[in-house]
Amino acid sequence: MTLPHPEHASLAREFLDRKAQRRARPKAAFRTAFPHLAEDFIRLAEARYSANAAYHLDQILKLLAVYDSQAVAAALTQALALGAPEVKVVQALLPEALKQPEKVYAPLPAGLPAVSKRPLSAYRAGSGGLLP
Repeated sequence: MTLPHPEHASLAREFLDRKAQRRARPKAAFRTAFPHLAEDFIRLAEARYSANAAYHLDQILKLLAVYDSQAVAAALTQALALGAPEVKVVQALLPEALKQPEKVYAPLPAGLPAVSKRPLSAYRAGSGGLLP
């Protein structure tokens, strides 16, 4: 029988502490983003996915970069009613109109110089510089 190295026990504790902190971050952010839904949704996600619940919560939070928070909250309510706390379910429940973000083109500021357009033949092949 071999005895564990004393240093390994402290390293294992540090690793488990960091792992617990990593998993707690999405939960805290989820509670901030969706205070009225968070506790029930987190409880369901932990019951369904245990250790991977933080992954799903984090991925749902990333949806806020593209979708309106009210639309995500409505999808979370539906997912909670279905008992499905997965990010794919939440994303599928989002309205179709919100799935394609609008492209917004800002007009160019006044006073910028005009850009001259050149044909590709004006560039020397391979060197990237202009022909003399």
